Amino acid sequence: MLFTITGANGFIGCALVKHLVSLGHTVRGTVRDVAKDGEHIAALGAEVVECKSLTDVEALAAAFKGVDGVFHMAAVHPEYGFAETPEGRAGILATAVEGTVAVLKAAKQAEIKRVVLTSSLAAIECGNDTGTLNETMWSKADVYDSEEKLTNTRWATHYTYVKSKVEQERAAIDFAKDNGLDLRIVVPGNLCIGPIASRQINGTMTRIKDIMQGKNTLVGAADLAIVHVQDVVEAHTKCMTLDSASGRYIVASDMTTTEDLLAALRQMYPNLPVAEQGKMDIASGVPGAARKIESRAVSELGMQLTPYQQTLKASVDSMISHKVIAISSAA
Repeated sequence: MLFTITGANGFIGCALVKHLVSLGHTVRGTVRDVAKDGEHIAALGAEVVECKSLTDVEALAAAFKGVDGVFHMAAVHPEYGFAETPEGRAGILATAVEGTVAVLKAAKQAEIKRVVLTSSLAAIECGNDTGTLNETMWSKADVYDSEEKLTNTRWATHYTYVKSKVEQERAAIDFAKDNGLDLRIVVPGNLCIGPIASRQINGTMTRIKDIMQGKNTLVGAADLAIVHVQDVVEAHTKCMTLDSASGRYIVASDMTTTEDLLAALRQMYPNLPVAEQGKMDIASGVPGAARKIESRAVSELGMQLTPYQQTLKASVDSMISHKVIAISSAA
């Protein structure tokens, strides 16, 4: 089968390209800049198509022509650290919604029936700080739109990102319903990590790198849903290829407290300067508690998710082997 992946140069996108090609599928990957990302995507086995703007419906429709389905992964994500972004709140929100609707319009124009959208647990967990998370839940607007949180905390860009994922999903669901598109949504855990392909790493993997070098950059999270990138890739593949799939699928096991995450890394790597927890500034969850997750990916897609300790080890070992994390001769 032939599939198009938007944002094929992302961490999950690259892993999905490689997986689909290994299964014998043909993949077309869109990127904003072929000169920057084209060679790497082509090396993974995909045909590379440049789409400079995520709102260019005609260019997207051309990239979708003749394919059996579209994976929409391209998205705006704040830079590592959730600092203020050049786009600002309005720009992030507009790009998330308008870009997604443009992709769906292009899919309709190209007569594509099935689209798999990549979302984030950010669309579910914000404001739902206790109990069990599931696919029927949404992050709470009274939290991510709170003027106090947007002006008096350091997490304004984080809350903007949360809002962008909620509005992206809802816009996609409404468009698909009105236009007869078969939309499935993958909701990865909020710490999607795993083996890397080169020394170039994304913001999420940079957080793990920092922890292994003594700096805790997870100070806003009481707990995290840690998921292996290959589990996320498997969920995307099942959502695309199984006629029975429908709706949203969280791809994550129960969440893990930041304390347990750091303790697991210290136990696995006693000779490395794993960060202490230090002073926290919790924006999500309840200190010392970990939320449960009920996942349709497990109950309905039959997935067996990788334990978080194994996921952490695969990630760190990979960064060590690529010399992203340095090992001193005395370690």
